[in-house]
Order: sequence, then structure tokens, then C-alpha cells
Amino acid sequence: MDFVKRIVKNARLQTGGFTLLEVLVAVAITGGVLALFLNSVTLMFRSIDNAERKYIALKIAQEGMELMISKRNNNVICLSNPTACDITNWQEHLYHSCSAGPQGYEIFADDPESLLPGETLSVYHQGHYVCLTEGTFDRFTHCNSSSNIEGSPQRRVRSCRIDDEKIEVKSIVTWVDRSGAAKSVTIEKILFNTQP
Repeated sequence: MDFVKRIVKNARLQTGGFTLLEVLVAVAITGGVLALFLNSVTLMFRSIDNAERKYIALKIAQEGMELMISKRNNNVICLSNPTACDITNWQEHLYHSCSAGPQGYEIFADDPESLLPGETLSVYHQGHYVCLTEGTFDRFTHCNSSSNIEGSPQRRVRSCRIDDEKIEVKSIVTWVDRSGAAKSVTIEKILFNTQP
């Protein structure tokens, strides 16, 4: 064994290079490290894409909740001047029967008429997607075909009457991630009667 070690040592000293085995081991180690690096970069970009889609979905859900709060506030303001108001209760047109199934409403900022007291909200339609309002990056509208937002998000706002003083509101956004898996996010809030 010592004889072989001396031959390898002498061969290295004479040529000044690496043996074939040493080169192959170095190439294998470098290839393994490079493969791990590329895999982690791919995972990082996938995580960034998923986080971006979830952020947009949360913005869409938040807008749905804010619009329902605006509709509630408009009802309350209307009731403060009963002679100019055609509703009799702050909850009118704010909820549906929750025992009727998973229906909900479509509510969008580009349809301010639907937020007025006495106006009925549009019933949720499975084939409608959420799109960016033209010329903005923070207001959304519905579109009938495909969305101009990656993941083709859909928003449904469900609201259920708890009692005379409370309504439970859920703003639900569903979308598809890059792998094709369905994802969703829900924002829940209890709206109270704010009449004095």
C-alpha cells in the first residue's frame, strides 16, 4: 500500500496536475452544488409568484369587504333622514339567506350605484372573473371571459344576518396558482348597526 501511495505522490510531483479520479470527483461535487443552487432559485421564484398572487387576492378580498362596509354606511346615513330614504332597516339589501347555499354577491367599485340604499347587489356568477379597472392598479371590476390578472381570480362576498344588530360578511377570493392548484383566501368581519 505504501508503494502505491509513493507512486501516486511521485506522479503528481512529476506532472504537476490532477489525476482523472480527482477531476471526476471535483466535477461531480460542482455539478451537485450547481443543481442544488438552481433548484433553490426555482423554488424562490415560485414562492415569489405565489406570494404575489396571494397579495393580489387579499387586495381583492379587502376591496369587497370595504364596499360592503360602504353599503352599510350608506344605509345608516339614509335612515338618519327617513323622509328621503326608501329603506326601513339598515340591513336591507345587505344579506341573503345563508341556509340557501353558497351563493353570494358580486360587488365592484366601478358600479357605485349598487352601493346606494335600496339598490340590490348582483348575485355571484361562477363565470365572472376579477380584472383590474382600466387605468388603475388598485381597483377591480368583473370580466366575463378571462382575467387580466394572473391566476384568474374570482370574488364572492357572502353576508348572513346574525340578528337585528349584526351581519357576518365574508369576502372570498379564489384563484389558480402556477401549478394549476386552486387557492383561496377569506376575510371575515361582523358588521354592526351603527345607527345612533
